[in-house]
Amino acid sequence: GLDEAYRAGQLAAVACARRFAAACAQAGEPLAGALELLARQPVPSGAWEGASEGAAPDAPCEPSVLFASLADAADRPPCSCAVLVLCDLEASSYPVRPAEDAATLLLERLGLAACGDALAASRRRFFRALSCARDAVVCERVLSTADADEAYPAVMYEELIDCYRPDPTRMGDLDRATGLPQALVPFAERAGEDALHANLAPGDDASDAEAWEVPASGDVSPAARGRVVLPREGGSASGDRPATPVLSPSAIESYLECPCKWFSLRRLRLSEPDAGFGPLEMGSFSHGVLKSFYEHFIEAGNAKVAPGNLEEARSLMRETFARHLAFQPELKRKANPLLPLTAFERAEAHGLERRLVSYLDREAALLPGFDPAYFELDFGAKEPFAYGGFELRGSVDRIDVNGRGQAVVIDYKGSLSPDYALASASPAATAGGAVLPHKVQALVYAQVARRLLGLEVVGALYVSYGRDGRVAGAFDRTFVGAADVPGIDAEACGAPGPAAEAVGAGSFAELADRVEEGIARAALSMGAGQVSPDPRGADPCGFCPVLACERRR
Repeated sequence: GLDEAYRAGQLAAVACARRFAAACAQAGEPLAGALELLARQPVPSGAWEGASEGAAPDAPCEPSVLFASLADAADRPPCSCAVLVLCDLEASSYPVRPAEDAATLLLERLGLAACGDALAASRRRFFRALSCARDAVVCERVLSTADADEAYPAVMYEELIDCYRPDPTRMGDLDRATGLPQALVPFAERAGEDALHANLAPGDDASDAEAWEVPASGDVSPAARGRVVLPREGGSASGDRPATPVLSPSAIESYLECPCKWFSLRRLRLSEPDAGFGPLEMGSFSHGVLKSFYEHFIEAGNAKVAPGNLEEARSLMRETFARHLAFQPELKRKANPLLPLTAFERAEAHGLERRLVSYLDREAALLPGFDPAYFELDFGAKEPFAYGGFELRGSVDRIDVNGRGQAVVIDYKGSLSPDYALASASPAATAGGAVLPHKVQALVYAQVARRLLGLEVVGALYVSYGRDGRVAGAFDRTFVGAADVPGIDAEACGAPGPAAEAVGAGSFAELADRVEEGIARAALSMGAGQVSPDPRGADPCGFCPVLACERRR
């Protein structure tokens, strides 16, 4: 008495399990230990209608609709279905690349890797799938991703529509809306997202969805704002002295960029990153390499990288890079280890090594007269460090000092955007309307160097070790010239000057104090649970998981 489609699906699942169990027996692997792999096996399914007219009552019923993978469709005989519907024809769903997993890597090490052409294999599979259609082929793909970025079409889809272009070398014959040749435009149909609200309806009637009111992003009731808690430490056991919020410079910068983004990423942790191979791991690894490089370079009797010792510095950088890469597997997850597992990731790691070595050429011309003195200077962990009415905790990448006790704070970056210049500033509602630079970490570190080390700070710079080779931030034009910082825009980063005046400061010292005053007011807003969206900067909504925000750019 079971439904025909349900029964066929269950039988297909049983057949898949039988084949899997047979493979386990052949390999001598207990089935119980491989059930997780079995759970990932795809099983084709179908939808059935009643028996066709004139067919015997007990005749087997062919499915009216069969849901299958592209590989299963390619295995069907030619002209075996009336209509073939190919869905999700984006590059992310059908990537053309060689398979790289534990099995292929092991075979490669053993010298048994198969030399296959991934593009040729994809073409053959796609062509065989097309041949199973008798009457029509329907291709479906999305034009935009969930982040509103362009969704790139699959290679096979592009090659298919190129067959309908009079001249594949000319791009002017493509329709802008669909990306199709003019010959196919009359057959294309675009589907928007107008009916998606029907999924919100509590019942079968889509009109019920109108009764559902979605609250504004960051709308926290006064009664619930106390739950927007900040990390706190200290205080007294009796409770007469409350604990003090403990913040990091990066958290402050994130809150100033957009309170809603800060709340979702750092308090709700909606997009907690998994272990991977990306900018986070690259940045942590590069910081460690640069710190270790300079410590060993100074131990060898060098004050800093200079034109005269550049070749020695390059050799040490390569040695340091190789040493750090070797012990990455021993690091814990919280240290963000850089683990290149695939050929692509190994190429990326090699590219990072080349960038760090080539960065030394720029380092040799940076800040003549200043010598690197402090690396990864931790503050606030052992002894509380007061800043803006709260406790601050973090680490300064590097501090260079000259013979007069003047210092320049350096914050390493893989790349820099225009937001890192002092002139890139705007009012922050969370800071009481104060005009603050879009990036404030280096200026926060400047106050740390002034108070913790007693230094006269004359610069707070962001230095890129990446391909762009930029330097940005803020510097005191009285003591540091543009020639001392190759690649910096003196007008956009110098103080005194128009950039500092926009923040309401004349000298560099006033600039650091002004930034602290604004951050102090923003910290009060954080403590009060104000997390409404207020994006500021060139790309404040990048990497923000709140996709439904009404102020998202």
